Amino acid sequence: MVAPKFTSMKKNYVFGIVLLSLLLVFSQWLVNSVSILNSEKDSITYTLLNTSNKIAYSETNNAVSDELTYHFYNEAFEEVVEADIVKKTKVKAIEVLDKVLLAPTITCPTDIAVPNDTGFCGAIVNYNVTGTSLVQNLGLPSGSFFPLGVTLNTFTDNNDSSTCSFTVTVTDNEDPVLTAEGNQDVTLNGSCSVTIPNLVDGSSATDNCAGTIISQSPASGTTQTAVDGQTINVTVTATDAAGNTDDTVVVLTAQDLTAPVLTAEGNQDVTLNGSCS
Repeated sequence: MVAPKFTSMKKNYVFGIVLLSLLLVFSQWLVNSVSILNSEKDSITYTLLNTSNKIAYSETNNAVSDELTYHFYNEAFEEVVEADIVKKTKVKAIEVLDKVLLAPTITCPTDIAVPNDTGFCGAIVNYNVTGTSLVQNLGLPSGSFFPLGVTLNTFTDNNDSSTCSFTVTVTDNEDPVLTAEGNQDVTLNGSCSVTIPNLVDGSSATDNCAGTIISQSPASGTTQTAVDGQTINVTVTATDAAGNTDDTVVVLTAQDLTAPVLTAEGNQDVTLNGSCS
C-alpha cells in the first residue's frame, strides 16, 4: 500500500511541475504579447499637425493600412479631445517621433491690386479662400464692391483656429472730363496790358469720384502786356483726388478797343499870295 501512495504523490508532483511550466510559458507568452503590442504602439509614427492649444497628430499603423486616423490631445497628453469635446479617457503620454509641421488648412490669395471699374469709384473684386470652416473677421466678401484704397481681409478656419489675411487695393486710374470756357477776346487797357479773366467759374468737370478741383494758369487777375491781336494761352486743368488730370488751353485774343486821342494844332490865319491863293 505504501508504493501506490508514493506513486500517487509522484504523479501529483509531476503534474504540478508540468502545470507550473505551462503557467511560466503562458506568462512569458503574455509578456511577449504585451511587449509586442507596446512595441507596435511605440513604432507608430505620429505627425504633428499644429502647435495651437490642442496638439493634433496623425497615426499611421504599418500593420493595418496607409489610412490616417486623426487624434487630438491636449498639451499634457492626458485627455482625448475629439470635435472640441474632452472625453474623460486617460491616456499615457505619447512621444512624438516624427515632428513634421504641416501647412495650415486655410489658404488666402496674395495681395490683390486692381484699377477702378470704369465710371465707378471702386471695383468689384473676386477672390478665393480655401478652408474647412471659414469665418471672415475683417474685410468684404468675394464679389463685393471694394472702395478706393486698401481693404484688409482676415479669415479664420474654426477647424484648427488657423488664420490668414490679404489686402485688396483699388486705384483710381480714370481721368476727369473737363469742359472749359471757350476762347475769348480780352480788352487792352490804357497801359496796353490785359487782365486774365476767371476761367474756372465758367468751366465744369465730371469724374468717377468726388473731389475734382479746377484751376487755371496764369491765374485769374494776372496782368500781361500785349498788343492788339496778340493771343495769350491760359491752361485750365481739372484734377481729381487721385491726381488724374484733364486740361484744355483757352486762347485769349487782345483787342484794342480804345480810340486814340488827337491833340491837333489850333485855328490860325493864312496869307493870300499874288494869285489869290
